[in-house]
Amino acid sequence: MSGSWFPCVAEIRQPSSKVASLTPGSRSFVNYVPLPAYGDDNFADKCLVAFGGRRPLRLTVKEIAAAVCRAYRMDETRLRAPSQQRVVAEARAVVGWLARESGCVTLSDVARHVNRDVGSISSAVRRLSDRMGEAPELAGKVRRLKDELSNLVELEA
Repeated sequence: MSGSWFPCVAEIRQPSSKVASLTPGSRSFVNYVPLPAYGDDNFADKCLVAFGGRRPLRLTVKEIAAAVCRAYRMDETRLRAPSQQRVVAEARAVVGWLARESGCVTLSDVARHVNRDVGSISSAVRRLSDRMGEAPELAGKVRRLKDELSNLVELEA
């Protein structure tokens, strides 16, 4: 995977006294932070700063959808429309894939945003992942979007 969505190294002590190591590119961060941890809502950010890491990405479904719509040259209303056109369906799947990869937005959030059920979005993301393995141009387009969003958040931090 090129780049790191969570470029940090830190430790978070869980109430059960477990220690979660967060390493660059690790999905552990996504798995541990939602669990109960001591501290306020900014606890993870404080830990990352204390250990010299950068804040995790904070993306919204609107930011992801806007970036995808720019890349696919479509209005966001098409993303929400009942259309089953291939390009629109692919764009919805890309929003879901980016949301899943970032760990900041759930597929349920994506489904609500694009007026679909979560099962449809989940299936579309799985099919997109399979197609990305077979279509390098599609994989490149999606990875460029991922990098663009990563750069956007790093600039805001």
